[in-house]
Amino acid sequence: MHVKSKKTSLKEILFGLKNTIKTEFSMRLIFFVWIFMLLTSYIFCFDYFEWAITIMLLGLITATELINTSLEAVVDLISPNIHPLAKIAKDTASAATAIFSTVAFISFVSIIINKLMEVGII
Repeated sequence: MHVKSKKTSLKEILFGLKNTIKTEFSMRLIFFVWIFMLLTSYIFCFDYFEWAITIMLLGLITATELINTSLEAVVDLISPNIHPLAKIAKDTASAATAIFSTVAFISFVSIIINKLMEVGII
């Protein structure tokens, strides 16, 4: 069994992340969402729990998109020709990312609404 060094593992992680950002529009969009949500969290003076929820949501959205991208690559490798089952696999993985992103957005908006209610704007 070959044991990888920590340095090699980190290189592979960064390559996977860099490749996904380079090739997937949705991942570039997710990083704009990171910036927006983090700035909004700072502006609204989130407490530690709200920051933790925000970071968790962002991390899970990013991880879901990375899993979706890897699944699509594997499907393309296994089934280079158009196949109905390949389409189902890819569309289902994309749907999972979309659903999680929607739930994360609703959760984040709920935190913002709560903050606006605390200061009496709503």
